[in-house]
Amino acid sequence: MISKREIARCGELLAKGECSEDEQLNAIEALELWRGAHQYPMEQIESQVRSASNDLSGSLCASRLKRRETILGKLRRPNTHYSLRNLDDIAGCRCIVPSMDDVKTVVERLRLKDGFEKVKDYINAPKTTGYRSVHLFHKCNSPNYGYTSLRVEVQVRTQCQHAWATAVETYDTLSGTGLKFGSGDEDPAKAFALLSNMIAIHEGCPGVPNTPASLAETKAEFLKLEKKLRIVPTLRGFCKCVDAVEDKALTYNAGYYLLEFDYVEQFVHVTLYPVGNGEIAQEEYSRKERAKSPETDVLLVKADSIESLKAAYPNYFSDITLFLDLTNQLLGSS
Repeated sequence: MISKREIARCGELLAKGECSEDEQLNAIEALELWRGAHQYPMEQIESQVRSASNDLSGSLCASRLKRRETILGKLRRPNTHYSLRNLDDIAGCRCIVPSMDDVKTVVERLRLKDGFEKVKDYINAPKTTGYRSVHLFHKCNSPNYGYTSLRVEVQVRTQCQHAWATAVETYDTLSGTGLKFGSGDEDPAKAFALLSNMIAIHEGCPGVPNTPASLAETKAEFLKLEKKLRIVPTLRGFCKCVDAVEDKALTYNAGYYLLEFDYVEQFVHVTLYPVGNGEIAQEEYSRKERAKSPETDVLLVKADSIESLKAAYPNYFSDITLFLDLTNQLLGSS
């Protein structure tokens, strides 16, 4: 066991990048151990989220441990003071439901359970980027590692909100931008904020800051940008050129799915580690991360089937059909 104080120190070293090669390797090992310690808490919280949503038709849940590069990126983000020890979202569970009424039901049910706290409501108070979701946080012990009060983030969102968020991630992958984190070119960022505002109006929710109040005005402003940017056809074309490689015999099995994405060859390879093999999956996840190149990516996700996995993380399969269909519907409406 590494103390939490040492975890925080290793995070500071990685954030500053001012350390020897040996110090960096040791700090990376500490990060991977700390991430691994969140696996059990994540499983426990996912179980509670499932119990809060299982009776809602069309709902799905999946969970993931944050990628090493994403953790490092967050620690190194300018004008922030994130600590590795106190990151809220190393372990995350995603609950996707059909409607806003379902979001309210799941959130209310979770708030009645012990330990859920610190709600961040990005639906009633959307971010300027257009991101909308409700976030809850829970602290859970990790007995195998000897840590207490490890944080797990729970995101509850509608299918439409989820479609928008994964489209942004897909666009970031394709263009090399960082719209998800509030960076990147101004015009694409504005276009996605306008799309989110259209969805907000469609769902009867508060609008996105700095966007028009009416659907007609929002649509007109978006179409003016889209004529220059061509975001929708670009995303549609990208979707058609990504292949998924998977073992068909394991399609409906629950467990941990290791996703390996190749940006050059444009395919994602999926490996399943059945329930009970979570520690093996975690070790392989870390090994693949250390070996990967800038042209590849890797992610470990827990889901009850590959179909649920694709629905919860469609950007990794470049399947954003729901977003494209929704966009066509909104742009065609008056």
